[in-house]
Amino acid sequence: QGIVQTEFDRLNHVSTGLGLKNIASRIKVLNGRIFFEIDPSHTYFKVTLEIPKDSTY
Repeated sequence: QGIVQTEFDRLNHVSTGLGLKNIASRIKVLNGRIFFEIDPSHTYFKVTLEIPKDSTY
């Protein structure tokens, strides 16, 4: 079972675990975005990281 965007958003406000929070904060520094999707059969999930090419930190 994967994680969907709404679940990630909820967990993002919890103070325990989830290394994805670290990744999300780094992407935010680069002016990027992170998206979570699960396929209709619920056999896999996809994480999309969007970071602008001209992003500087």
